[in-house]
Amino acid sequence: MEKNSSPRRKPHFVLSLLNDLKDDGVETSFELETILQKQYSNRDALQERKQEIENQVKELSVVKHQEIHEQLEKLQTSFSALKLQLNKLKREKLPSKFEQPQFYENVETIDTLSKGNAYFTVMNFIKTTSEEIDANLENELETEAIKLFYRLKSVKQLYIEDTSCNYLKDYCSKITAYWEARLQEKVVGDFEKLLELFGWPMSIKTASPTLEAHEKFRKTIRNILRVSSSVKREKSSPLVESSVFNDEEPLLPVGVMMKPLKRRFKYHFFNNKVTGDSSKPEWYFCQIKKWMRELTPFIRTHLEPFSVTETKVSSVVEFVRSLTEMLLVKVDSQLSSEEGVDDEIFAKILEESIVYENEVREFINDDMRKCPTYIPKFVSTIYSQPSLLQRWLAIEKQACLQKLDEMFASPTAWNRAAAPGPAEIVDLFIAVIRFVIERFSYLEQPGHKLQFIQLIVELLDDFRVRCLQTWQSKCEHGYNESSSVIIDYVIADAIDRVQETLESWQDLPFFCTLTYFLENIQQEEKKINDALKSEMETQSNYMIELTKRASIYDSRRDEFELIGDVSTGLFSSAIKLYKCLMDEIQSKWLQKMMDMIDEPLRAYAKLKWQAIEIESVQQNDEPDIDQSIIKVIQIISNVKCALKEGMEEALAIKWIKRLAGELDKHIFNIVIYQNRFSKDAVLKLHTDLVDGILKHFYLDHVMPETFFLCVLSTMRILEMNKGDAMLLYETLHDGDTISQESALSELKIEMKREIVVRLLRSRTDLVF
Repeated sequence: MEKNSSPRRKPHFVLSLLNDLKDDGVETSFELETILQKQYSNRDALQERKQEIENQVKELSVVKHQEIHEQLEKLQTSFSALKLQLNKLKREKLPSKFEQPQFYENVETIDTLSKGNAYFTVMNFIKTTSEEIDANLENELETEAIKLFYRLKSVKQLYIEDTSCNYLKDYCSKITAYWEARLQEKVVGDFEKLLELFGWPMSIKTASPTLEAHEKFRKTIRNILRVSSSVKREKSSPLVESSVFNDEEPLLPVGVMMKPLKRRFKYHFFNNKVTGDSSKPEWYFCQIKKWMRELTPFIRTHLEPFSVTETKVSSVVEFVRSLTEMLLVKVDSQLSSEEGVDDEIFAKILEESIVYENEVREFINDDMRKCPTYIPKFVSTIYSQPSLLQRWLAIEKQACLQKLDEMFASPTAWNRAAAPGPAEIVDLFIAVIRFVIERFSYLEQPGHKLQFIQLIVELLDDFRVRCLQTWQSKCEHGYNESSSVIIDYVIADAIDRVQETLESWQDLPFFCTLTYFLENIQQEEKKINDALKSEMETQSNYMIELTKRASIYDSRRDEFELIGDVSTGLFSSAIKLYKCLMDEIQSKWLQKMMDMIDEPLRAYAKLKWQAIEIESVQQNDEPDIDQSIIKVIQIISNVKCALKEGMEEALAIKWIKRLAGELDKHIFNIVIYQNRFSKDAVLKLHTDLVDGILKHFYLDHVMPETFFLCVLSTMRILEMNKGDAMLLYETLHDGDTISQESALSELKIEMKREIVVRLLRSRTDLVF
């Protein structure tokens, strides 16, 4: 339809368009008419082509669908046949070697021939590649030779290193090593010339190499990395002894770049130069750190991208590691020299080592995150050596003891910088302990760390003894409210704060790890000890063997003796001693408090309680508190204020609670247990004790119901009406144990039966 109608519409369309243009005043020509007619013809041809393509697509889709369907049917048929074959094979059994030995001989022959073919294929590959490398080197096609070598090395790493063919492995290793040495010799020479062109190491900021030199430098870096030996940096176990000298070579380009630096470092710091002054270790530390800061950007720009891609190793970390090892050799040579170094220089080198390790850790942190690798711990590598470790311990101990002497000699040692804060000496002492912990945390081996823990335990014990001596010296001058009690409070507060700090440290992962390690040591020692004991019991000639084995045990038995049992924590023994000192100070303080309160209480107890009448008590609307009790309340009030001024509030509350418990017993023994009370005397007793002393403790959140059990139980007994009192007396006198306990529990009386009976008898209004 479209083919027949389009020729009739086309002229009509062109003529009508031309007429419209003429009506609009546009001049037309024969050429315009021809162009329009051609464009219309092209459009019609395109529409026809489109229709043909659509028809072809439909036909193809139908054909493809049929083909896919046929393929699926074939696959399904094949799968069914395969399934049948598998089921058949499952039902059938392979013949045994005895039934058909020839079958198995053929299989073994095929396997042997296959392995032989693979073996000779590899040998042929090695030989061919080696010949091609040699030919390329003769033709000065260095890049092509390196590509072939890189291919050979990759095949060796992937397929040959794990094979059991020792001769093939040895042959390939020798071939690879030969070409590696030849190629390295060539590439290293080119690399050194380019480094000089770039001004390495002293003129890199002023050098101006050309673009051609930059391009050649990049190619040379890639080539030298490809001919480098494989580098694997894995972290060694902290339980393995560290070695100052590392046999592992750095990445080849880094090793080449280190040569001029090593020459300069050796010239300045290993010879008798001004810069090699042994009393100035900071000079060579500063030189290494300067090279690290100034030269690393060059390596990070030019070498790092290629080293990470080609070898998966960070060239920046390799460079820092090489500088660190060079510094390790210098420090070790100075500390181990025959002349030796004095303690001051030793301490200075130690400080520089710690600072250097901190700076290195921060400097390469990002690079280590990108390419995880291992760099030797500077402090641990040097000072894990037994002689240096023991000297470090001795110097550390001497410095800490000197610091303790200065602290205790200070006139402001026991002053508090702020009202709620600790004494000055507490902050200083904890700072010293933290300082020691921070320093020895750089050691890797737990056994070395535990030796410093033992030093800390010694310092803690020394601090405790000094606190005890200070407290005793203050108490020797006699007790007075203005001096001795205050120093009691401040010293007790100091001991408590140190104890709390130790308890909080025990739960930290750092100390938990050391606790676990020490527990294992103690368990092993126990096993050895048990084995020795059993041997003593079973063998008659045990003495010879005992001497041999005991030497192993005795050498470590007392190594961590001061730390003690760590089943409850690393500082459990020190905490226990601190608690004992705290209890001693508190007990003597309580005795002093009771001595102060004793005089007014005894005067109060001497009142004629059995004869007190209501008129002598109630002169006003409310009974007055006795003057003796007022003195007691005043003493308690002053003591509580002094407690809160001299120690932390939480500790002060604990002491006030302890004071309440002792005061309860003191009042009961002096006032209550020794007297008989009339009805009016009970009213006075309630006013003086309950409304006076006990009420005063509510201000400090101390519940009298908990700490004044004797006084409150006494008041319940004395204030009972006669009938209940007589009934209780009869129950306690004649009743069984269960009924007696039930009666006392119902009345909330926390006393023994005999004491309750005596208190009931102390009432003058009761006759038994």
